[in-house]
Amino acid sequence: MNSAQINKKSIQFNKDLCVECGWCTSYCRFGALSFDNNYSFLFKAENCKGCMLCLDACPRRALYIT
Repeated sequence: MNSAQINKKSIQFNKDLCVECGWCTSYCRFGALSFDNNYSFLFKAENCKGCMLCLDACPRRALYIT
């Protein structure tokens, strides 16, 4: 999947698997992933380059593409 394809989709996370460790956000060099003050997951598609390092970085495999 290239960056044009992933930008038409969204990266989501499974709340039951996520432990809010922040690995996904630390691996994203483009600022596409973050958590707000309430630990709500935020995905900025315009910043995503489609590298999918965030999916690989998650130790709980909580991230997925929709």
